[in-house]
Amino acid sequence: MSNCFSCGRSFSGSVNDLLRIYKRDFLDNGIVRYFYKTHANSDVYIVKKSSFKRIFDKEIRPNFDKGAEYAHIQEYNA
Repeated sequence: MSNCFSCGRSFSGSVNDLLRIYKRDFLDNGIVRYFYKTHANSDVYIVKKSSFKRIFDKEIRPNFDKGAEYAHIQEYNA
């Protein structure tokens, strides 16, 4: 079990489980998050809207050619 870095809760599920929680949080409370990968085979990271521009400029945009991608939590559908 580990702590969810953006909410501080203990969490023992998968990335998809966490994304489902954050999608529900968006739908219920309007909290905007983005999820992203910095490379094609990297882990999935989740960040609140307030930090997204900095992360996009420093970690995502420079790595598009390596498979970096991102999406708004509203786009999560699994």
